[in-house]
Amino acid sequence: VMDLAASSPSRAERVWRACASRLHARIPVLSEPVVFVLIPVCALALIILVAGAAHGPHDPVGWAVFISFGGLGVAIVAVILATKNSLQARLLGLPFDRLVALHRYLGYVVLTCITIHMTISFVVGGRPGDGAGSVENVFEMRNAPYVYGFLGWLALALLAVTSLPPFRRRVYEFFKYTHIVLMLLFLIFAMLHARINAAFSAIALFFWAVDKAVQEYRGASDRAASVDLTNPDMVKISFPLSSRVTEPGQYVFVNIPALSRLQWHPLSLTSAPNAPEAQIAVRALGSYTHSVGGAARAAIAEDRPLAIRAHGPYGCAEINLDRYPVGVLVAGGIGITPVISIVRHIFGVVDEPTASGRVEWKDDQLSRGKHVYVIWSVSTEEQVRWFADVLAAAAARARDDAGMPALHLEVYVTKQKGQPPLLSGRPDVARRISEIVAEHGVPASVFACGPAPLVEAAWDASTRLQAQGRPVAFHRETFEF
Repeated sequence: VMDLAASSPSRAERVWRACASRLHARIPVLSEPVVFVLIPVCALALIILVAGAAHGPHDPVGWAVFISFGGLGVAIVAVILATKNSLQARLLGLPFDRLVALHRYLGYVVLTCITIHMTISFVVGGRPGDGAGSVENVFEMRNAPYVYGFLGWLALALLAVTSLPPFRRRVYEFFKYTHIVLMLLFLIFAMLHARINAAFSAIALFFWAVDKAVQEYRGASDRAASVDLTNPDMVKISFPLSSRVTEPGQYVFVNIPALSRLQWHPLSLTSAPNAPEAQIAVRALGSYTHSVGGAARAAIAEDRPLAIRAHGPYGCAEINLDRYPVGVLVAGGIGITPVISIVRHIFGVVDEPTASGRVEWKDDQLSRGKHVYVIWSVSTEEQVRWFADVLAAAAARARDDAGMPALHLEVYVTKQKGQPPLLSGRPDVARRISEIVAEHGVPASVFACGPAPLVEAAWDASTRLQAQGRPVAFHRETFEF
């Protein structure tokens, strides 16, 4: 994502922005930027072209072997992109959830390469003396390398199927552990299929094992967490974090030992960078989040802290929000959590209630922004109370401190008639972003988190404005990996 805060761009910069806006435009069906699909397609095309140039049409076996090596090389990259503690996020400037999306599409490249390799081997025969008829060799278990190769392909195909959205979103734990098992089976069968594959498998397994070891080390110890159950459908959990939070809107992977020592879930931080403690807010939506609420209520009933494990933080905004004169923060429902972290950062709001019971602010975080818009869509007025204290403290800071940006709050209630200053109905996000950009006429950043239709509307509006030459940068947070 381009950093567009600079004013008066040159002609070359305008051309670059126009091209980049098209590369970052959303593909409607996939809801991913064009560049994330273009990279895997180009990688596959390059592998096939180089294989053809190296072996030509008269050596299909050599061509198939080269393609399989290309696929295994891409597999190493795909595994590295799925690790949380390597350097790729810093080197590429992309958050972990973006790299996981690229990991998925590179995985399809691997499956395509291995499928081409297997098909040619079955038709032509991949070993001297085998000839055609290799399919029979597999099913009659007469040729061990073919059997191992077929089993590796089968593991990879099942891995791809169980990674589809219905599995990832509805049965996350099944997806997670099936993904790991099938990945290990694919790499093991690849080694058994051909000894030369051992180098590829060993490299991938090394990066995966190191990442898991670092995660276990960072999240090994239980931490005592304080619990806030002020809102009946949400629990706020505050706890010390071993690593310092450096940016607003980051997230951590959290484990509640009282529920399971194996279940880790990503949750957005609502605390600002450099806050004394990290804070997450968990809304009871699914079975796991309901269980978290039950564990929190049990801890309060027994007058004890809630034990929690966490590693992170992860994620980074692809744009520097502090550099833009106008910031538009779009959220839907519980998607407000990273926005609250950003608001706390910009306006210096800290979650330290005073004797009066109000949340106060400090002067340790200032922003060069001049206008901050928060567009939040909720179902009921009760949900506004989740973070009403933080938003009220930020509004007071913006009103009383001339050095602070102006804060514009637009809260929409979709299933009830909102009482002023709340608004009724669903926000027309695309129209509001266009109006805000047109009104101020300066570089603007758009940050969106929430249900897919809301985020996609903000994304598409930003892309259209970029194509028109408007300096608008866009960043989105996702609920699912």
